[in-house]
Amino acid sequence: MLCPFYRMKTLFPNHFEALSPKQRNCGSNGATTTICCLMPLKELYGIFPRLANTQTLITSPIDVDYNCVGWAIGDRFRWWEPYGVILPSPSPPYRWPEDLPHNNRSSTYVRFFELHGYQVAYDDSVEPGFRKIAIYVENDEFRHVARQEPNGLWSSKIGPQEDITHELRALESSGLYGYGVASIFMKKS
Repeated sequence: MLCPFYRMKTLFPNHFEALSPKQRNCGSNGATTTICCLMPLKELYGIFPRLANTQTLITSPIDVDYNCVGWAIGDRFRWWEPYGVILPSPSPPYRWPEDLPHNNRSSTYVRFFELHGYQVAYDDSVEPGFRKIAIYVENDEFRHVARQEPNGLWSSKIGPQEDITHELRALESSGLYGYGVASIFMKKS
């Protein structure tokens, strides 16, 4: 198994470097790794400034076993990402359909979600009987996906960090850690 902080070190290097050696080595019970540190909301506000002025709630502990894509499709046991984008080969924690390209193009992710029963939706409005997702894109590249809650708020898995509930536009940002703009909406009955 990869070091539990591998993704944190890759995706959130400033947070990783700020951890004490004790926090970096939280230990393992043999079967699963226990991570004892949470990303403070203040640090999330630094990455996503719009979160600071909106309804934001951390809804889970850190879990490096799944990412936003897994969260969106209801798979809390796998990290769905095309290998070759971050890692050069398929590592045990990474999953991706063999018949899809291994790239970050938004069209590739639309095809991925279509394989999981989603279809393109017109907007981000709540539609009773449907689960909606919002794909965040920057320069035609997939950056993040969030799923809609029945109350109209959105839920996201922040990389290897916690799940949070937030307003749709609160995660929109650009740059190295930015998620781009929520611009593709899909739904599933």
